[in-house]
Amino acid sequence: MIESIHRQQPQLSRVVVRRRFVNRADRSNTILAPLENQSRWLHTIGFAEMDCYFKIYELAVFEGQKPM
Repeated sequence: MIESIHRQQPQLSRVVVRRRFVNRADRSNTILAPLENQSRWLHTIGFAEMDCYFKIYELAVFEGQKPM
């Protein structure tokens, strides 16, 4: 995330970008459920063979199959 933001705002140092990202105003609003809970919710609505392929900060990429 830091690298992506830094590429968009190269005038800022990585240290400043990181500090702003970590201490941003909405940080207290982005406390998410644990990965296991989110995976269980998806399984509960019918997804099978769930897996999380990527996670960083608030971003998680899940994959699963929902039988027809």
